Amino acid sequence: CVRHENQAVMMADGYARTTGSVAVAAVTGGPGFTNALTAIGTAGRYGSRVIVIVGAGGIPTKQLPVRTFCEGLGVRALESTSPRDALENLDEALQRTLEHKLTVVTLPSTVLETPFSEPTPEKWVPNPVEPLTPEAEAVANLADFFEASIASSRPVILAGRGAAQSGAGPSLRKLGERIGAVMCTTLRAPGLFAEDPFDAGYCGTFSTGVASELLQRSDCVLAFGASLNKFTTYGDSLFGHARVIQIDNDSNAFGVHRLVDDELSIVGDVRLVADQLVEELDVRNVRSTGYRSDAVSEKIASYDPRAEFTDAGKADDGIDPRWLAAEVNSFLPENRVVTIDGGNHSAFWVRHLEVNDPHDFVQTSFVGGMSSIGLSMGAAIGAAVGRPDSVVVCCLGDASQMMALGELDTAVRYEIPLVVFVSNDQALGAEVHYLELMGIPADLVRVPAPGFAAVAESLGAEGMTVASEQDLEVVKKRLTQPIEGPIVIDCLVDPRVPADFLEFVFSKA
Repeated sequence: CVRHENQAVMMADGYARTTGSVAVAAVTGGPGFTNALTAIGTAGRYGSRVIVIVGAGGIPTKQLPVRTFCEGLGVRALESTSPRDALENLDEALQRTLEHKLTVVTLPSTVLETPFSEPTPEKWVPNPVEPLTPEAEAVANLADFFEASIASSRPVILAGRGAAQSGAGPSLRKLGERIGAVMCTTLRAPGLFAEDPFDAGYCGTFSTGVASELLQRSDCVLAFGASLNKFTTYGDSLFGHARVIQIDNDSNAFGVHRLVDDELSIVGDVRLVADQLVEELDVRNVRSTGYRSDAVSEKIASYDPRAEFTDAGKADDGIDPRWLAAEVNSFLPENRVVTIDGGNHSAFWVRHLEVNDPHDFVQTSFVGGMSSIGLSMGAAIGAAVGRPDSVVVCCLGDASQMMALGELDTAVRYEIPLVVFVSNDQALGAEVHYLELMGIPADLVRVPAPGFAAVAESLGAEGMTVASEQDLEVVKKRLTQPIEGPIVIDCLVDPRVPADFLEFVFSKA
């Protein structure tokens, strides 16, 4: 039992994203359903394996057109009018989760109260979703391209959501070794190439300076299950004159956001395409060092995020959020699951907190979301339930924490082990910087927040405050001890530091 329906759905979303399993959230009809709409839209756009069950009673004021609301969010809603309907709808909803499609199922009280005299249904057995096999000729054409000695000397493999969902990581790493590619991912697939010496990290608005340099020098980009939207390509400025080849199981995805090579792009499951391309290159004995040199691997390995900025923090203004995120990354346990909210602060956590697998990362605003804040607390609780052997870290802003205070109580009641970092700049940080870019006074969105350590303690959680390097050392020492419930760390950050992506988003709006 949770405090708010929005967070209930996000708990299911966080559980599904971090475990790969199906999760179910149940909310009441009427306002319970409308309260959950932002989370339903967020989980639906991400493609979470979530079923949302919506109750419906006889109270007229609670009777709403659920299907109409859901259609506006691009979500399918199945309405039950009898017990048989309910069973068939739940069967369909479960089947749809295999395709990563969130589904809403209504279960009115009249249906739940109707006796069901038919035989008990047998255990549901899903119909497997077969991966789409690529055409052999298309794979051969791409092999021809790499067989030509002058075709590509600086290839890049870019992996997105489709690569993560198909489990293509090992296959793409083999392909990268074969063609000599530098590896990178979108926000949908962080950690897919963890520990690969040629993993440059994120591609796009969260790229490091090293990654941006390597991407801009590339002459061929193989985009596996990535949409190539403006955030991934940084407004189509990252790939220079590179030949861009798209591999996706949906041909309608080709060229939606930028021009791609139609002759070499392939329709098919990205893991199968990678496997078959490696096999074809093996048969031809084609291998290239490509972009993989000692100089490139050393450039990636020696990257220090602190070298990209001058610490802006001052004693009176708070600590630099970039420094904070980089330091926290250095001492968090390896077995971490990271959930990150929306807002100005998120850019620093996303860029600097490393994960080892896409299932270790949940971003609730940009990654398929609705640019909402306040959702990561629910996602973190769901992740903690699904991943009890991992340390679950929740990063959110002060405004987001105020929106989610009710679920801090939920975490306390259920003794959910969480480490919560609140980036407290005493404002709606993104709005402050947007208004400043527009030349508009930002006083209205500088909203003082309470001391979250004290608030956490009042709710029964553990509270800590970070306003200096020495304070963070205390946190570091604390996290070497067992975590048996929520720990809220109120980080007093410098409000003057804008996220890199804000000016880019503002210029593209």
